[in-house]
Amino acid sequence: MKPLSILLIFSTLAIVHQSCHKNSCGNRYFIEGVVTNKKTNAPVSGLTITVNGTLCYQQDSDANGEFLLALSEKGNYQLELEKEGFRDYIVQVNLNKKIKTLSIPLSPETVPGLTTDAAASISYSIAHISGSIDDLGAGSVNRYGLCWSTFPAPTLDSAHIDFGSTSLKTSFSHDLTGLLDNTTYYLRAYAENAIGVGYGNEVTFQTNQRLPVVDPRDSKSYLVVDIGTQTWLQENFNFKGSNAACYDNDTDNCLDYGSLYPYATAVSVCPQGWHLPTQAELKALIDHLGGSAVAFQQLAQGGSSGFDALMGGHYNAHAPVSPAFEDVGTHAYFWSATHGISLRLSQNSNTAVIDSQDIADKLSVRCILD
Repeated sequence: MKPLSILLIFSTLAIVHQSCHKNSCGNRYFIEGVVTNKKTNAPVSGLTITVNGTLCYQQDSDANGEFLLALSEKGNYQLELEKEGFRDYIVQVNLNKKIKTLSIPLSPETVPGLTTDAAASISYSIAHISGSIDDLGAGSVNRYGLCWSTFPAPTLDSAHIDFGSTSLKTSFSHDLTGLLDNTTYYLRAYAENAIGVGYGNEVTFQTNQRLPVVDPRDSKSYLVVDIGTQTWLQENFNFKGSNAACYDNDTDNCLDYGSLYPYATAVSVCPQGWHLPTQAELKALIDHLGGSAVAFQQLAQGGSSGFDALMGGHYNAHAPVSPAFEDVGTHAYFWSATHGISLRLSQNSNTAVIDSQDIADKLSVRCILD
């Protein structure tokens, strides 16, 4: 806000101009003006003013916010203004004439000012949220972050993420996971300083409804699940692609475990909008779930991730005696789009491992959203 221009007609100040003792000031020069509250334009009284020069008279701000400083000579001066409840203010003054008139807007100390951004990348249970500190309010910020709820006006008593302290204006963001599908959420940025907690504008967003994915090629439908920032099919894929097989060549096993595919078929079998996961995406999945052993427990059927992997075995194209179906009930194997790489879940060792795989073998497929 631009400070208001001030027309100073001070009878009291005029008297001081005339009455300041010449023997103490000599040829007097004056800095005068008015101090206002930057937010309300109200006068600020009781202000302490310190100046780096020889003063013969000083009147700090009165009830009208008016002040007067009388100095013995021209020059460059620094005024330091202090008052409890306001930010300290320093102003440089070039006193090159008889009277210098100032209008000084003083900023009150307040809670921090913030902006809450619109949520982005919204899925069934995921949303990217962000905000910024635009005004520290009073010195440094003790803590700041984002809070959200399914009810309006979320506070620090609601779910929230804290980013620590700062002495700078800053932007911040977070990827929310584990949200309810088809649900409206309320979001606010927050920051706390010595004055109190400030909240940004309230933003609302709605998660998508969790609907099955339908493959238009055969009209089969698949449930989906969000894990971290990734969205996966919750079931093994079962499209009859080239050279696909059912375990033990029993079609009932395809209903339970999905089809088994050689690598050449697996890389292009996912429906439009979905793809075979890369090695990096598989690693991100395992890391998000806490590493090999923890990830196995969460990826296996009934695990907390919702991935619900069944131990559907695989087709070993180079078994010691002859090609054979192996490991049903104890292992699950999933192709990666990275050549010759798979994800192996072992019930024997309770591990989830990314490993090399012969591309002629036939493994299960789980598709990930583009």
